[in-house]
Amino acid sequence: FSCGADYDALDVMRIDHGLEGAELFAKAYEFFGLHVDGENVRFQRDNGTHTDMSITTNTPPQPKPAPADYSAYIAECRARIKDTDYPQQRGLTAATIEKYWLGFDPAWKHPKQANNPKVPASPRLIIPTSQGSYIARDTRPNLTGKAKEYSKMKVGPVYVFNRRALTEAQKPVFIVEAELDALSVIDVGGEAVGLGSTSSIKRP
Repeated sequence: FSCGADYDALDVMRIDHGLEGAELFAKAYEFFGLHVDGENVRFQRDNGTHTDMSITTNTPPQPKPAPADYSAYIAECRARIKDTDYPQQRGLTAATIEKYWLGFDPAWKHPKQANNPKVPASPRLIIPTSQGSYIARDTRPNLTGKAKEYSKMKVGPVYVFNRRALTEAQKPVFIVEAELDALSVIDVGGEAVGLGSTSSIKRP
């Protein structure tokens, strides 16, 4: 992001493989294991000619899985928030901790790795971003190596933290990257939203 690049997956494949038009899409289908339903799918080349891809499949469309609901888990973690002083170390008051439903999991694992014995558990501050998503922040001091690399993990869809402030706040709203940064601004009387990542800068 420091050089102002703004690529999507096809841009990266175009640069990496030197392909354009139908060849680029065909390579993307192959790389990502995608299948296109329908007949006579046509792509126009830069020279105006057309390539008939005619990619078909007899595989029936698969239903989308129901979105996860972490409400019960977030409530359990919220009940354990007094088992850690990490929010206080970050300067947050009890009122802010309560208002934004901060919680604590002493032995957190990503839900996708919950049953993997090779993945170590870690103590995490849980910051809800919606009913079906949250941030898990490692509360251990002086992290190094892989532990530091994975100190902040997202579960569920990416949402802008405290997004309602953009439409409801009666004062200027600070746009910051981290959720904890937004909470720090809120705690001293300001309003803020946390993007979670600089890649979310264009998120609606």
